[in-house]
Amino acid sequence: MDTSRNDLLGEIAADAALERSDFLVQSTDQFRRFLDANKGRIDALGGLTLIDEDPDYLSIAPDLTFRSRTRYIDDLTGEWQSETEVIETAAEIVELYNPADLYTAFAEAARDAAGLGAEPTAAPDLLESATTTVNRYPQGAEVKVHYDPKDPATAVLDPGTGPTPALALLAGVGCFGYAFWRARMA
Repeated sequence: MDTSRNDLLGEIAADAALERSDFLVQSTDQFRRFLDANKGRIDALGGLTLIDEDPDYLSIAPDLTFRSRTRYIDDLTGEWQSETEVIETAAEIVELYNPADLYTAFAEAARDAAGLGAEPTAAPDLLESATTTVNRYPQGAEVKVHYDPKDPATAVLDPGTGPTPALALLAGVGCFGYAFWRARMA
């Protein structure tokens, strides 16, 4: 049977439309779960600015609604115009923004707000970082998880060292300095 070019293209278009719809439904569900899991944190922070790179702006309010600002030059006046839109649902935000970009924006905004360094973003750095992590936690291995007893949903694999080593070093230097000063005064 000879299928015409238009029939083939129509089938591709129909399949693509179905896949896009399925992708948006699944992405929306996953993003909604992410928002629900972090609602208390976002509320405690009073919201979070996710993107603030002129002309783009995106923030999330404590009630989990988003504010998106776009800027453009008005063809009639030749002046910059700004429009702020309130985006109320996960479905709307996933339709407007690539979900991977949304998660990246959350991660970068949280790190920036905490004063932490940026994660690797270039392909070689990202691959090296991912390989290191995978090698540290191989599939099937027993892994020790550290969690906050007050908020068990907050868990990490590597708690880091925190300020303790730096404080110990500072105390040691202080004691040495004091002993040195006392010896010179004697």
